[in-house]
Amino acid sequence: VGGTGLYIQALLYDFRLGAEEGDPTIRQRYEQEAAAIGKEALWQKLQAVDPLAAAKIHYNNERKVIRALEVFETTGESIAAPKETPQALYDFFMIGLTTEREVLYQRINQRVDLMMDQGLIEEAKAVLQYPETQAAKGIGYKEFLPYFQGQATLDETVEQIKQNSRRYAKRQLTWFNNRAQPRWIDLVRQPEEQRTLETEIDQWLEEKR
Repeated sequence: VGGTGLYIQALLYDFRLGAEEGDPTIRQRYEQEAAAIGKEALWQKLQAVDPLAAAKIHYNNERKVIRALEVFETTGESIAAPKETPQALYDFFMIGLTTEREVLYQRINQRVDLMMDQGLIEEAKAVLQYPETQAAKGIGYKEFLPYFQGQATLDETVEQIKQNSRRYAKRQLTWFNNRAQPRWIDLVRQPEEQRTLETEIDQWLEEKR
């Protein structure tokens, strides 16, 4: 499925997403405070008590600022503080699909063009009717806001989507290299490597019997 590497981390490891630390009462209080004093002032409050989290969260991201304040008040710990390495729940063989950066970026650009052909403008217009939702902040939607406001051309908007998508792909590769270290394979340029990979998997399964 598409999504963040945290999905995989939560599946494979004894990894907690922090839901048990939530306190709706505290969260509601900070939501009311944000409405009263504004996002930037609330972020400054976070910076005063948890500069580590504030350095990683933009003041416009009210949801994450509130979550960081909630975790700090509930646990006394920074939401951004390094945690102990989680223990693996299973034996697993992780495969990562990759290719040359130039080829990857070309395919990302082609994907954005295909999305445009399939009606991305209309989809973004519908999503951006609800600008405070998390979906409206996603790549492929948020870039259209200046276009709809007459502050950017369509070509500039499409190029911004491509650029942000390429940057996100780069961050994903970095995350997996640092956190997961899968068996990387390039089936775009070397499709014959699939047989090699199948052999490695067979050997791994045999060792686990």
